[in-house]
Amino acid sequence: IVGCFLLTFNIYGLDLVIDLPNWLILGFGTGVVGAFTTFSTFALLVVQQMQQPLVATGFLILNLVGGFFTALLGYGAARLMDRGKRVW
Repeated sequence: IVGCFLLTFNIYGLDLVIDLPNWLILGFGTGVVGAFTTFSTFALLVVQQMQQPLVATGFLILNLVGGFFTALLGYGAARLMDRGKRVW
């Protein structure tokens, strides 16, 4: 869930506030944030919980919905930083 925020903030926030080359933003997003959050770990945790289907379903839904909303928060934080940049 934290990775969704970081990746969204990285894509929108760093590009708006700091004039970094696209290759550096892409490298940070796929390299650092990608290493921090791996889909394989998420998938493994869901499969491990399959003995308890209700727990596995809850874990899956919580991560998907939570990831979506934290991505929105990351986008909102980036927009706030962009708004602050225009004031200066």
